Amino acid sequence: AFSPDFKTMYFTRCLIDGESPRAAQIYKSTRSDASWSAPTQCELVKDTLSSFAHPAVSPSGDWLYFVSNLPGGEGGLDLWRFYIGRSRAMEGILENLGPGINTPGDEMFPTFGPQGELFFSSNGYPGMGGLDIFAAVQENDTVWNVNNIGAPVNSNADDFGMTFEPGAPHRGFFSSNRGVANGWDHIYSFEL
Repeated sequence: AFSPDFKTMYFTRCLIDGESPRAAQIYKSTRSDASWSAPTQCELVKDTLSSFAHPAVSPSGDWLYFVSNLPGGEGGLDLWRFYIGRSRAMEGILENLGPGINTPGDEMFPTFGPQGELFFSSNGYPGMGGLDIFAAVQENDTVWNVNNIGAPVNSNADDFGMTFEPGAPHRGFFSSNRGVANGWDHIYSFEL
């Protein structure tokens, strides 16, 4: 995921340790001219047991959305956000998106659409099977309007990772393991 000015990149890193399990973490790297800095781990909260993954930067660049199994969520994996903007008064704010988005199931793979809508995948809402892709628009601080985007993007398999082509708000890509006996994921393109 990139900041709106494309000068900061956030990504998930899963380190391997042969002696003990390691949780996924979010790292960032900054760009100077044509090169990127060495990645540094984002210290979102002092918790070494929880997993932090699937970063997405809000269109304003003020919030880093991500997935975690942090305590205090609705269950399973939840969508959270961490303030990364410039306001000192907001610095360090960490929020669970709450029951308006999160369910007792898993919510994952947040991204933002061309109109600022939040896209994510979930197996906690009624759907077509596996993970389905949902679009959400925030009505106010606690209320979200969440809609399953339906077929043909969603299927009875896992559908996730919606992204839009820059400059083409009606075209993009998503991942799915539909129609694959071994369960491997493939990238699909779409045009609305």
